[in-house]
Amino acid sequence: LFETDYGLQGLIRAIRKDKNGIESMQRVKEIAAQHNVNYIFLTASLPEDVEKFLQDNQLADMEFFLADDKAIETMLRSNPGFILIKDAIVKGKWHYRNYNKIRSVDFENLDN
Repeated sequence: LFETDYGLQGLIRAIRKDKNGIESMQRVKEIAAQHNVNYIFLTASLPEDVEKFLQDNQLADMEFFLADDKAIETMLRSNPGFILIKDAIVKGKWHYRNYNKIRSVDFENLDN
């Protein structure tokens, strides 16, 4: 059970073999776990491709959901990228190259 009402979403329009993107997904997963924040990802890729991608990249325990490619692109242009949501309000967006900025988020006082 998660103690916060925040959610981090990783967004991937299409699964790629981009090593930097994979590393950012792994690091954001660690950040979310440290702050007890729910972390899922949305993708427009085929379920069997997603499952193989997660397994191959030590992300097999991540929850994923399918979404329309255009909907994901509308939410965030980078592939992959991350969105922080609290109470259905977007609190932050990050390109995968800027995932370290998520470390500086004060999850306790985000509304202040």
